[in-house]
Amino acid sequence: MLRRLLMVVLLVLSTSLMAEFDHQYEQWNEFLKKHVQVSSDGAKSAVNYKAVSRSKIAKITKALLKVQEAEVNTWSEDQRLAYYINLYNSLTIQYIMTKYPKYKSIKKYRSFFRSPWKEEFFTLFGKKTDLDTIEHKKIRGDKKYNEPRIHFAVNCASVGCPALKNEAYIASRLRDQLQDSMVKFLRDRDRNYFDIKKKQLWMSKIITDWYKKDFSQGYLGYSSVKDFAQKNAQHLARNQEEKKAIESGQYEIRGAEYNWNLNDVH
Repeated sequence: MLRRLLMVVLLVLSTSLMAEFDHQYEQWNEFLKKHVQVSSDGAKSAVNYKAVSRSKIAKITKALLKVQEAEVNTWSEDQRLAYYINLYNSLTIQYIMTKYPKYKSIKKYRSFFRSPWKEEFFTLFGKKTDLDTIEHKKIRGDKKYNEPRIHFAVNCASVGCPALKNEAYIASRLRDQLQDSMVKFLRDRDRNYFDIKKKQLWMSKIITDWYKKDFSQGYLGYSSVKDFAQKNAQHLARNQEEKKAIESGQYEIRGAEYNWNLNDVH
């Protein structure tokens, strides 16, 4: 009888804790609205790191990291994916603030032995963890989501990255938000452009090199990077002539130079 009563109490406590998690990410959303400046076309954004309170961002990440893995596993697919994207982006800002304004690039944060993405500076589900684990195991690992558009959502605190949204990702609008992030990034001519004379399509190395596999496995119907480009020609082209040329597939794909400078306001 005592054992049964204990199980009921634990179940009630567990349910209570689960109800407390804010899937609207109000604190994180408020932080983004306050500190992220987005260009008029939405293709670029910068973070006002000078105005960031280290204690505030630490409080936000602490709340996100408090949730237990067992609870996360009960969530819907979109709830889990939104959680990991928001967690990754908030932790990245917290990480930048550990040494800001000393360095002007996240790559300068690397230690002699490891990259910034492999530094275990937070605890997730009871284990010391790094950013790579969130991106490559929790989001991309085991083909959990088959969602290449996450590469336009997770932000590496660099100018070359797709814009950090000034709003949190939430499950009810997640796929629309991911599509919006992708479209705005592809329309940015500083990072993706077509040289019609040389018949060369220059795209971010996120697509052409580093995560080429994610854009070539049939996810969302994309069988290759070129297929991805052809199906998104309207976003990569500046006019109808370029659109038709990109749709034709008669060109070479190149990886554009990546800007690792910190996405700080100037």
